[in-house]
Amino acid sequence: MKEGDVVSCIVSQLGSYGFYAIIDDQNKDSSVFVNFGELSWKRIRKTEEVVSIGDRVKVKLCKEPSRDGSYYLGSLKRAYPEANPWVEPFLYETENAYEGRVCFLGKDFLLVELGDGVSVAVKDAQLNQYQIDDKVQVFMTKILLEEQKLYGRLIQ
Repeated sequence: MKEGDVVSCIVSQLGSYGFYAIIDDQNKDSSVFVNFGELSWKRIRKTEEVVSIGDRVKVKLCKEPSRDGSYYLGSLKRAYPEANPWVEPFLYETENAYEGRVCFLGKDFLLVELGDGVSVAVKDAQLNQYQIDDKVQVFMTKILLEEQKLYGRLIQ
């Protein structure tokens, strides 16, 4: 096995940081760790939203084994490139309005999920009037595809 290979695994341990899985193709000593940020193209709150112990999943190996050789670093989302919402043709354009739901409230901004794992960052003076899962209209002002970032403003 090498970096870039997609392997079949069985999820063996969950945590807020991600999960460990045993690689099917090797002996029981080979495992892979998938960090929380590599679980899904969508914004998620818990590892359990994506996998459960005992699930059989495909994982793309992103890094060779650790120094002691006990585990690889992997990515669940990169094993399914067809699910990547950031590839061309991109579904969203600037100067257009889109409906979404508030998925995160920050100190001076909020994130609005449009769907398929794409969220728009919005700065707004009236943040205290919004709650998680509120439906809102966003006017897209800036798209940075390479950085996978979108910016917009709320339509009142």
